[in-house]
Amino acid sequence: MTFGTFLLNLRHEHRLSQKDVAAAVNVAQSTYCDWESDKHLPKIAYIRPLADLFRVKEEVILQRINGHNAATETELQRLKTENEDLRQRDAKREETIQVLENTIKKLSKTNSSNGEINEQTGGGSKALISNKLKKG
Repeated sequence: MTFGTFLLNLRHEHRLSQKDVAAAVNVAQSTYCDWESDKHLPKIAYIRPLADLFRVKEEVILQRINGHNAATETELQRLKTENEDLRQRDAKREETIQVLENTIKKLSKTNSSNGEINEQTGGGSKALISNKLKKG
């Protein structure tokens, strides 16, 4: 069974039209039709939405792509690389969010401290914030 036939069977099992599936995974109907007719394979970004829609694991879809298409080795490697890139990008996003949250906390604490120091010293909060940011 080809990957396209696999998708066709899943779609029929779920009693969906090509238009329904295309809308659910956010592609043009012609793009989805190309997947079912084995003209093209879906990009990695569409594997998860397909898996969710058809209630199967992503690995099942990837294995079907790998095992039943003449150009699968190259395509599968591209998909794996793209998937890894997306996972790394997500990890970097999470790291960036954490750094921003920590910076916000530090600035909030600095702001509170500077208010107290400013009352004692009569000003200079910009210099204090600048110094605290430089020290980390």
